[in-house]
Amino acid sequence: MLKLDATIRQLSSRVQGIKDAAQVSIDSAVVSRGVANADMELLHRFLAKPYLILPKTETQWYLIVPRFVDMQLGVLERQTDEYNLFVIDHYVDWITPLPRDIKDAIGMKEAPLQAVVGGTPPMMDVQVKDTDIAFERYRPFLLRREEPGKLKVKQGLEFDLIDQLIRDGVMPFAKTPLAAEDLRDDVPSFELREYQKAAWERFRESGAVGVYWAPGMGKMFLGLYALCRVKGPKLIVVPGLSLLEEWKRKCQLYLPEGILPEVSLITYVSAEKVLKNQYSLVIFDESQHLPATTYARMSTIGAKYRIGLSATPFREDGRTDLIFALTGFPMGLDWRTFMEKGVIPTPQAYVYVCPSLSSKLRQLRRLVDASEGRTLVFCDSLDLGAQISRELEVPFIHGESKNRLATIGQNRVSVISRVGDEGIDITDLQNVIEFDFLFGSRRQELQRYGRLLHSRFKGRHSILMTDEEYKAHSKRLLSLYEKGFSVRLEAVEA
Repeated sequence: MLKLDATIRQLSSRVQGIKDAAQVSIDSAVVSRGVANADMELLHRFLAKPYLILPKTETQWYLIVPRFVDMQLGVLERQTDEYNLFVIDHYVDWITPLPRDIKDAIGMKEAPLQAVVGGTPPMMDVQVKDTDIAFERYRPFLLRREEPGKLKVKQGLEFDLIDQLIRDGVMPFAKTPLAAEDLRDDVPSFELREYQKAAWERFRESGAVGVYWAPGMGKMFLGLYALCRVKGPKLIVVPGLSLLEEWKRKCQLYLPEGILPEVSLITYVSAEKVLKNQYSLVIFDESQHLPATTYARMSTIGAKYRIGLSATPFREDGRTDLIFALTGFPMGLDWRTFMEKGVIPTPQAYVYVCPSLSSKLRQLRRLVDASEGRTLVFCDSLDLGAQISRELEVPFIHGESKNRLATIGQNRVSVISRVGDEGIDITDLQNVIEFDFLFGSRRQELQRYGRLLHSRFKGRHSILMTDEEYKAHSKRLLSLYEKGFSVRLEAVEA
């Protein structure tokens, strides 16, 4: 302990020395440039707190930071030449803890109470430590008091109650450690990385986690490990057929044959087929889809343990909080941490701004002709996708396509609709080209860039926009800036 204390004192002294040296350098620079009226005291105070916090809503705040300050907290909502404007809230803090001084500045307090929503529809309940306080606070959602510490929830208002609890900073579930009788000693054929091992231990301790790592960091392998270790019937829920194919392929490749019959795969749209079933473990992949009105009931499926996986745990409809409410205890590292460790590649992103659709098509042809290796051309419009497919003489993969991964594997260049946005794991992918996209969706932008993070190549990400598209939808690029990826703008001549 004494040795540790001495080390901490040495580090603190070094940090203070660096800060003092920085202030001397700044003072000298100001004086050398002849700035006679600079208030050095205010400048030093700014350096100690180089940000501004303003309220946005009752539960969200703006964090305004000069762009020369390397601070990435929350969701980057807007960017000027001089400033980054982030949105912060308590569920941002759940993933990557906010600094104490920022929590104090926004008055972020501990949750007003502890509550756990449980039971099965239609008679769900909420267990609390203080029945009276909870009943008064959440009366609109509650049917009646039951025994001490238990309140019955009104049918149809279960998700409204969960949403309000999350907004109040309450994590509405209790830890349920994995029971020894629910675990087997079998391990799959692959080795977990250190951060994956830590995530597995967190899951063992809590029984419900949301894992929000970057693409390519092994979220699926954590899920495969859990499928192997947890006994009993298990369910994997995915948003579409492309990801369903990928999970099926990975299960067949990495799970022992005796475990495969225990695993079922289903898409979110098929939720009604399994709502009455009971599972030992359910995995919600791309769990940002779960809060959708048509899918939210899936979260009430009977499962002893659960895992949510997503690289982009945010929604554009204001229901981001439900991603956390419907999965488990959130965990994740800032993407920059992975980048600094060299675990995450950093493909260069290029934005080609074209004067017209015809010049955009010509630029696409130039990029495809110059590309080497596996290339995906993303196109949301089915009509444009079919046109590009004909002109380039390559396949077009869309919602009606079968054997999507096999088709990609058989062709150097493929055009693909938004069915390829999530879960496509192509280890030899070298180029992603976005031709047509979902307006200003930052989540889609990050997902498509993320296809390259699964590859063993560094890769190149190209985005084609007309002048009008860039003016209207360039906010989708903020998700790349927010994560610290390099983006270059290039004007294309007519």
